[in-house]
Amino acid sequence: MIRNELQTTYNINFQYKTTNENITNNPYIKFNKNAIILWNYLFISEKLSQITHHAELQKQINLLKNSSMMTWQHVNLHGKYDFDIDVNTTPFDLNVVKTLNINWI
Repeated sequence: MIRNELQTTYNINFQYKTTNENITNNPYIKFNKNAIILWNYLFISEKLSQITHHAELQKQINLLKNSSMMTWQHVNLHGKYDFDIDVNTTPFDLNVVKTLNINWI
């Protein structure tokens, strides 16, 4: 599970009695887990919104039905990241993401 991986990667231990309590109650792990899941949703949503053909969109959605947004293997948990934010740009085109409409599928 991602929370176990994050705890192991960052060697995080707090004052809880059990490992499970450490993992469950650790706000650092919760934040990172949620950030990865949010990134996954935004990335997939942006890619889906760029598909113009109904058949291809249906195919991709069917593939997603057998997967999970709670995956983290594509994230280098040992990497160094620069979180300086350029307020004039975003990593995702949120206007495009907002236009995604899959209700008709």
